Amino acid sequence: MEQQAEKHTFDSKGHSVELLISQFTPKQAVIFFLKEGFRYQLKEIASILQTSETAVKSNLHRAKQRLEKDGEPFSTDSFWNEKERKELSELFYKTLEAQDPALLIQALPSLKSVIQKPTYTPTCTLCMAA
Repeated sequence: MEQQAEKHTFDSKGHSVELLISQFTPKQAVIFFLKEGFRYQLKEIASILQTSETAVKSNLHRAKQRLEKDGEPFSTDSFWNEKERKELSELFYKTLEAQDPALLIQALPSLKSVIQKPTYTPTCTLCMAA
């Protein structure tokens, strides 16, 4: 009986993780996960992702719209690299298993597709000034 409950828990967590990975871009998946799964405020998520609250709100809105379109084909494959897809999938699952969002948050700086730090080269800076 206990084994059946564990299997159900794994199935629902596995399904949730698969939904995040297959339906959203990496950034949308993280934002949706933190907001809906762990009830983080938009301001907190913006701080974690080193972005603006408006950007977080926009990503969350697009993610929710995508869910509402239920089943309409939209490929997010171009947003993912296979290594990060696997890594983020494992992080989501471990975070759900432990019920501790700190596991995900601590690993985010290593995920380039989620936290993109702008790089300014002298040429780029001059282009911006022009």
